[in-house]
Order: sequence, then structure tokens, then C-alpha cells
Amino acid sequence: MEKFKKLYSSDGIYGVESYGNPIVCRGVKFAAHIMQMYSSDYKKILCVGAGNGYEAVLFLKRGVDVTILEMYHPDIPFLKGRQVKGYAQDLPFEDKEFDLYFCCETMEHVPPELTVPILKEAKRVSKNVFFTIADREDPPYNTHINVHGLDYWYSMFKDLGFDIRNAQYAPDVFLGGRKGIIITTCPDGTLIHARC
Repeated sequence: MEKFKKLYSSDGIYGVESYGNPIVCRGVKFAAHIMQMYSSDYKKILCVGAGNGYEAVLFLKRGVDVTILEMYHPDIPFLKGRQVKGYAQDLPFEDKEFDLYFCCETMEHVPPELTVPILKEAKRVSKNVFFTIADREDPPYNTHINVHGLDYWYSMFKDLGFDIRNAQYAPDVFLGGRKGIIITTCPDGTLIHARC
């Protein structure tokens, strides 16, 4: 576990300036999509595996009550008091405390044997979940240790009793702007949006 903690620290991948690019941008797009499509439904959000917290910052700027669960937290004054150190398989929150459990590009990093416990905890603490999950290796970092395709993840969520609203491979993200609706297509990965 110590090796795992060190990997996800300022001395590990979070200290590498290029780590996560362009995926960080993708996470922010998904967060913007959630706010555009469901802002009236999701007032309290738990961001799990939030890394450097970019999605959480976007949610906060849109007026959402956000809590961030992560093993490592960067020193971002805007997020002070909202960061909780912990593990997704053992959440320190009440049942159905959150409107949305938001987890972008994290599940591919967790040991496979923790998949079911993490999803059960997500279902316990939230009314809805939104996951994006990478489906490819990540050389040279080699941090993707739980790599599966859409069929695997869809079956996993379905078998655990989630009511799936949207499941896509290489998902489309709808974003609004001054020029109207923009559709951004991600080149890979799985998206699962479900009711608990």
C-alpha cells in the first residue's frame, strides 16, 4: 500500500507535469456536460479520485456543493475544507448523502479485486453515478491495472443493480456555448451514467 500511496503523490505521478494530459481536459469537459444537462438535479457532488481537482473546481464555480475524496490532495486554497483523504472502498459518508458520485478516469487505476467494493460504496452514498473509465494501457507510467471494455463495465454495473441511463464507448459530450451546442467525441474509453 505504501508503494501505491507514493505513486499517487507529489513525488509520484502528480509531480509529473505532463501526467494526465490530455485526459485532464476530458474530465473538465465531462464535468461541464454534467452541469449543462443536470445542474438542477445535482446540487451535492462527491468527486472520487479527483487528482488535481480540476473537475471539482468547475463544479464549485457553478455553485455546486462538492466534496473530494482522494489519497493525495494538492494545495489549492479554493478547495480547502472540501478535501477528504480516503479510499473509495470504505467511504466515510452517510447513505445517499450525495446527488452524484463523479469518478473520471480512476477505476482503471484500482486493483481489480476492489472493483465491486468500490461500486457498492458508490451506490450506497449516492443517488446517481457518473464514471468514465480508460480502456487502454498508459506507458510509460503503467498505472492502468484494471483495463476492460464497455461490455465488462456495463455488465458489472448492471449485475450490481444500477439503473443505467447512459453507457457509451468513445462517448459524445454535449457542451453549450455562444455558438450553440457543441458535440465533442472522446476517442476511447467507457462512460457509465446510472441511478443507484
